Amino acid sequence: MIFDVAAVDVFLFLFLFEFMRRRSAQIAAWVLDKVQPQSESASERETSELQRQVDELTEQQRPLSMQDDFAKYMKIDRQLIKLKKELQTRRAAASTAVKYNSKKLTSVVWWAALVFQGLLMYRYRGTVIFSLPSSSVYPLERLMAYRSGGELGSISGVIWILVCRRVVSVVLDQI
Repeated sequence: MIFDVAAVDVFLFLFLFEFMRRRSAQIAAWVLDKVQPQSESASERETSELQRQVDELTEQQRPLSMQDDFAKYMKIDRQLIKLKKELQTRRAAASTAVKYNSKKLTSVVWWAALVFQGLLMYRYRGTVIFSLPSSSVYPLERLMAYRSGGELGSISGVIWILVCRRVVSVVLDQI
């Protein structure tokens, strides 16, 4: 059996990129967590200021009786409703922005992994990765040598990549 070092390289690269593709959402969340704190600090300060105002108005409203101090109670209540709506709108906008950026970054990681796997297939399309005795892979010897140009019993780069992808997928499903 002749063994090519490319077999191990291909397997490790496929493992790495399949792992990245499967964990792209977590990778995106980590990257955004590292990048966004500087850009969102002003928005977060405004949101915390709104929350502080809501808390203050709630404390002012608490000792008031709705029947005895109706006008004052309702004035504070209207302010509270207005501030809570604005606070909810800001939080929804921030959440939407994070989801959008996360989805964008996730798709970039996913496509990068896919393109890299395609480049691997292109690079090793005519390469013989293994050479086995033809009797050891008898019923599949022509399929295993697909596009390698090698003799029967050889395992081509394309077939090796497909087998590695399947093995990596099964291994990562168990993790």
